[in-house]
Amino acid sequence: TNDDFFQSLCGKLKVQLKSWIASNLGENNDWIQLIANCRDNLQSSGTFRKAVNLYINSVVTPILSELIAYVDRNGNLELLNCKKNGEFLLEIWRDLFVNEDIFEANFGTNLLPRRRVPVISDGLGGRFFQAKFPFSFFIQKETTILWNKFIIEEQISGQNWLL
Repeated sequence: TNDDFFQSLCGKLKVQLKSWIASNLGENNDWIQLIANCRDNLQSSGTFRKAVNLYINSVVTPILSELIAYVDRNGNLELLNCKKNGEFLLEIWRDLFVNEDIFEANFGTNLLPRRRVPVISDGLGGRFFQAKFPFSFFIQKETTILWNKFIIEEQISGQNWLL
C-alpha cells in the first residue's frame, strides 16, 4: 500500500540521516546549538527558526535526492506506471522497496553539495538501460556474487559441474 511505501521511504531517509549525523557531527550531535552559535546562519536567515529550517533543508534535500536517484537506477521509477506495467509489477516493486535486504545504499556519509544528482544506468557504451523488472540491478549483483562463488568452489574441488 501507499502507507507501506511512505513508511519505508521515511525509514530509509532516517537511516541515511543517522549515517550523515554520525559522520559529520560525531559525538556532538547537538546540531541546534551549532546553528545558534554560528552568527552567519542567523544573520543570513534573519531568525533562529529560519536558520534551523535552512539547515535541515540543506541536509535532508541532498539525502532525499540521492535516495531517489538510487531508486530510479535503470529507470526503476518508470515501472511504477500501473497503466503501462500492470498492478502485479507495481506490487512486486513495492515489496522489493520495503525489503531491508535489497536496499543497501549508504550515501549519507559523503554527500557533496551539487545541483544535479546523476541517476545510474547500467547500459553498455553509455546507453540508457530501461529495467523491465524492479530493482534488477540488485538481482544482477547478487547473481554475479553467487556465480563467482560457484566458479571458485568448482576450481577448489577440481570438478566441472557444468558438463
